[in-house]
Amino acid sequence: MNDEMNFTTFKYFLECYFNPSANYDELDKLIVDFNSFENVGQHKKLHSELLVL
Repeated sequence: MNDEMNFTTFKYFLECYFNPSANYDELDKLIVDFNSFENVGQHKKLHSELLVL
């Protein structure tokens, strides 16, 4: 099965950046952090997985 079928990048994003105790009024900061720490390939994989959802 390929990455898009397993949603591995989306799961990775949730595990690393989506903390249940976080204040999601600051969701923009989570996105900025992801964009600054992850490479372009990760961005593209996440985007393609989100399109499937």
